[in-house]
Formats: sequence, C-alpha cells, structure tokens
Amino acid sequence: MRITCIAEERGQGLLCSTHQARRPHYSVFHDAERLSDRENQLDAYHPAFQTTDPTTTDDANDEEEKAESVEPAGVRASASGAVEDAIAFITVLGWPPATARAAVEHVCHALARAGSRQSAFEVLRRDKHSRALLDLPGTSWTALLRALLGNPAPGVSATSAGRGILLRLLIGETLPVLLHDDDLVLAVSMAAPKRGGGGR
Repeated sequence: MRITCIAEERGQGLLCSTHQARRPHYSVFHDAERLSDRENQLDAYHPAFQTTDPTTTDDANDEEEKAESVEPAGVRASASGAVEDAIAFITVLGWPPATARAAVEHVCHALARAGSRQSAFEVLRRDKHSRALLDLPGTSWTALLRALLGNPAPGVSATSAGRGILLRLLIGETLPVLLHDDDLVLAVSMAAPKRGGGGR
C-alpha cells in the first residue's frame, strides 16, 4: 500500500500515470513545474518572447535604441520578423506571394500548436486538407515543410538542413546568408508550384 501511495504521489508530480511512475526510467525525473513558477520568465529564454510596453517614456525608448545599436541586429530578431523573412525568401525563389504567405503562416500556426518542429512536420506532412486548400502538389508541400521546419532525419538535426529556415532566422541568420545556401535555394526553387495550378 505504501509503494502504491508513493507511486501515486510521484505520478501526480510527474504528470503521468501511477503505473509509469513506478518505472525507474520515469521516476528519475523531477516534478513538472510551470514556467511561471520560475524566477526567470519566458522573455529571459529568447529575445523573440520579449515585448515592449507602448506606454514607455521617450527616455526609456532612447535607452532601448542605444542598447539596440550595441547589440547585433540578429540577436533582437522577433518571431514575426522571422515569419516575414521566410515569406520573402520563398517568394524570391519563385513561389506565388499569396501561396507563400498562406503556407508559411499555416506552418507557423501548426508549429505553435504542436510544440516541436518534428511533431509539426509529421502532422503537416499528412495534412492533405491544408495541402488541397493551398493547391500544392505533394512534392512541393513536403519540400516546403522540410525547408521551413528542417529535415527531421536524426543524422542532420545539428546541420543547417536540420534546423530549417524558421529556426535559422530566429537564431540570427539573415536572408543574404540563407540565399547563399545553395542546397536550400535549389530545393525551394525546384519545389515552387508551376503556374496554372498545383497537382495532387
């Protein structure tokens, strides 16, 4: 009875079942904690999560401008800026602007829901409904997902191909750097849907 009570308590802390909490490979983890319970808030983890108060004074704005001039431009990259840059990158390589915007925004929404790039890739790869709404052939859709989210193959996760356009933009790479990546440019431009409608 005592072991069951201990396992039940561990299961509540780990947010798993009592059966899993009894297993040694689960019980070694620490209890789940909310990010809001930590002293460091979300904006301390990445600049993309930082926001500014629109009611700040001019003096505060001047101080921020001075700080920005000292920091590299890529460090202050925002998520919305990365999305816009990704859309511009794909459009430059022959994708219709409306299709590029709709596809990138859809991928970003799915990524936010899935929580990880690999999960989002797998969900979107099988999403025939979205692909049909965007009027994209399967090869174009898969190539776009691979370009935006990175190649999910385990052997390339630490490479540029494994990171994908969105992550590369968020960590400070710029459009000119991406445009010098010959493999990426070739993959995105070859995947551009042909004028006159996509295929199935």
